[in-house]
Amino acid sequence: MEKMQEFEAYLEAHFLDENGVVYSQIDGEKERPLTKEFFRRHPDAERFWHGVKISPAGFWMYENCGMTTGSRLAGLCSRMRTPGGDSPQVRELAHRAFHGIRHIYEVGQEFDRGFFPKIWGNRLSRQTSTDQYLYAIYAMHDYSPFADAEELAMIREMIPAMVDFWYRRKYVFDYYYVKDMVWPPLRFPSFLMMAHLYTGKNEYREEALRILKENLHKIPENSRRKHGRLYAEADAVTMDVMNQEILLKTAPVPEAYHETLRRGMKIMWDEAKQTLTEDGFTRFSVPCDPETGKMLNEPEKFGPRMGWSTMIVRAGLLAARHVPEMRQEALSAAEDVLTKLTVKEMYYMHPGDLALLPPDRPECQAHFLSGDAIANALWAAALLEETRKNTERDGTK
Repeated sequence: MEKMQEFEAYLEAHFLDENGVVYSQIDGEKERPLTKEFFRRHPDAERFWHGVKISPAGFWMYENCGMTTGSRLAGLCSRMRTPGGDSPQVRELAHRAFHGIRHIYEVGQEFDRGFFPKIWGNRLSRQTSTDQYLYAIYAMHDYSPFADAEELAMIREMIPAMVDFWYRRKYVFDYYYVKDMVWPPLRFPSFLMMAHLYTGKNEYREEALRILKENLHKIPENSRRKHGRLYAEADAVTMDVMNQEILLKTAPVPEAYHETLRRGMKIMWDEAKQTLTEDGFTRFSVPCDPETGKMLNEPEKFGPRMGWSTMIVRAGLLAARHVPEMRQEALSAAEDVLTKLTVKEMYYMHPGDLALLPPDRPECQAHFLSGDAIANALWAAALLEETRKNTERDGTK
């Protein structure tokens, strides 16, 4: 797909730091890493601050670096699984993406074993989030069949250590201003099952099943029918689908849980797909009926458009592996988004929608190009090809 070659070249030229880490955001106007000059043009960035002692540029470029770099590596792994995709050039790109994840991990070891931080300013911070861990763990496992012996040893060391960081803390860790935050329990069964896969220690599996049994009624965890709105569906659907895919396929739990996990995927997809727009974007938020989860046709209440539609369609293609009845819908949505969006429309928030920005969102966010958006566009394109080939092979519609 010629367009994806352009995306590939753009990411390589504009979104990578010297360690292979994919930037979360860059200056969309100048098409370069963020600088002090950008924030002189957009001084309202200070309104979206978390009391961290780091420059605005250092914060924004690395805020989601685990997710962006994980998406980059997972996308390259999907590409290597398609006919003709496993070339020396693609393997070298994947090697560099893996070492971007390794770099983040090594920075985190300055604080504690298994810590995987948001490396604001390309240095240690004491901040992280479970989604950073999820993307890195998912991608490293995906990469393991392609890794060399040294890399495979690193993966076997890193995944259990990263899971154990949370396990030994009983899933309690600071998040911005919140001290000793108790993180949502459904974030962790997938982690624990991966630790079981890599160590063989049954305590991890038993803990995963305990959490699942106690919280099964909460699946899907991230359903976003809050106060009559669907919020930031891209991050919600991607987390749930990746967690559930691990539990269904990579490090599977007993089959008694499978139907609930598949149903959770379908619910998240049905919510998220409603936020996709005719021009290929997703809405940051849309009004919905809190009882049914159906979007309401009230454009005056819509939030700004985002390039994170690529995350939604990527999640749809992953979910379709396990929910066959949604395969054609997921294929069509991915084709639509990837056909319509251009490489320079990977907006974090669409600059044409400034009037729709919520009061707590600074105007500077509408001038970022998003690493999440472009890395997931490439991952979605690889999954699209993989899904098409599987559909042709299976003779399914």
